[in-house]
Amino acid sequence: RVTGPGAGTTSGVTIWIRAWQGASDGRTSSGVSTSRVNFTPGGFQQFQLLTDGPIAFDDGARITGPVHSNGIGATSGIAVGLVPGARIDCAGEFARISVSSGIVADSLPSACRRIANGTRWNLGVVKTTFEGIRTATAAGGHGVMVVNAIGGGDVRVRLAGDTIVVGGVTKSIGEGIAVLVDGNVVVSGHTTGRVTIASDPLSADRGQIRVDGDLVGTGSRASIGLYTEGDVVVSTRPCVARIDAAIIAARGAMTIDRGLRTEVAQLDSVGCGKVEMFGSIASAESPVLRWSWPGGGSTGYDERSYAWNPRLVRNPPPWTPVIEGWQANDLQEAGQECGSGGTWEVACG
Repeated sequence: RVTGPGAGTTSGVTIWIRAWQGASDGRTSSGVSTSRVNFTPGGFQQFQLLTDGPIAFDDGARITGPVHSNGIGATSGIAVGLVPGARIDCAGEFARISVSSGIVADSLPSACRRIANGTRWNLGVVKTTFEGIRTATAAGGHGVMVVNAIGGGDVRVRLAGDTIVVGGVTKSIGEGIAVLVDGNVVVSGHTTGRVTIASDPLSADRGQIRVDGDLVGTGSRASIGLYTEGDVVVSTRPCVARIDAAIIAARGAMTIDRGLRTEVAQLDSVGCGKVEMFGSIASAESPVLRWSWPGGGSTGYDERSYAWNPRLVRNPPPWTPVIEGWQANDLQEAGQECGSGGTWEVACG
């Protein structure tokens, strides 16, 4: 028996397999077993950090999941390296560093597993996902909606438990919802469900998602996706303490306001304390949540934590872009009565 997902979802496929040994006449059987296997498609959320360009880890960085650089624009051939004087560590069975081109610097700890000449991942598939959401919405699909930014302004999105408020309109999240905004987005709140928020202006702009408050998922079903071709901007007015999300900034970065990233110090800039990111990041550029000026002074977040959430692999946000084939991520023995007598609805979940 196979239970598949609806169109556009990435919640996975479940397969029940019943097997036995027996005589060729089929009269007797033994060793009956029933297994339940969950498959999910590979997506960007399987990486702790994936970038098109080079990566330079700052002091105190901790790698717990897959990190990958496509190696585009890597100077001196180094695709993944360290800020001078930085000390980092790799921990756990999933920690690894891979590059499509270029090299991993020798200065990284030997505990960091290295993979050279890896796959070059294409962040451009996020645009295909946006087109899929538009098509599904036009066809009256469930769990999808497209919102137009009136007058070119930002669309405010607030998560509130099992509901989502989009431009003042409250919707139930249900089994999952994907909201595509024709414009820029401002988002915050907490959710217990599966939510994707995407920014894709109809103009030539890349779009932008601004996180202006804590963005938190609570409970085993919660997962949040923030997808745009532009930047995912983390506000410093007000400061943000936590972001639980799978982030894709296909031609941008997870960053503070780019207006703060100047060569000359801004005396009126605002500094924040600590921000914790729990999820995954896929972007053209490495994250920039702190900016220092050559003559002294800095802005952004003094402490930054980027932790990978492996649960996103099994429970991705709706309409997460698929980048490779289906993978078995969970195998369990089902009850002996599951599938007996050809009845799959009993004791099969």
